[in-house]
Amino acid sequence: MNWIRSMFGSSVTPLHVDTWQPKLKAGGINILPIMSTMLKMMPNSTRNNMLLKNLAPSADTVPDWYDQFKENPYNTVEVVKDKIWRVEYKMVDENAFNKEGKAFVEMLGIDFMKEECCQRAIKGAQSLGSKHAEQVLKDIETYKNEQKTIAEKGKTD
Repeated sequence: MNWIRSMFGSSVTPLHVDTWQPKLKAGGINILPIMSTMLKMMPNSTRNNMLLKNLAPSADTVPDWYDQFKENPYNTVEVVKDKIWRVEYKMVDENAFNKEGKAFVEMLGIDFMKEECCQRAIKGAQSLGSKHAEQVLKDIETYKNEQKTIAEKGKTD
């Protein structure tokens, strides 16, 4: 078994904490470990080429903020003179509006429309204090309201 680990680079040290593992199911089977193993088996050049092709813009890609609205997407505020700036970048969150984005969010376990995800977030926030837990509850409520608006109108307000 060790030869398999050394051959496919599976010498990753497990985390010291118990975490939720991403899942990508096909036919009721989690295929993410299979995909991970197949990627590890590929030569670096093939793997990089394949991954970069998937990241390339397509006809379905939402245009950049500037391309769409002809306004600068950056807002820069100098916090400490000549040292620290706060930079905001406006962008359209296309993942909120397409099936692929929703599937990706679900795979990562951060679909806040599901109660188990909300409970994990609340539990994590409670470890930081009640103020954080209250903020998470507000954020979850805001997210759910936005999702309802998207479902009804196809956009946010």
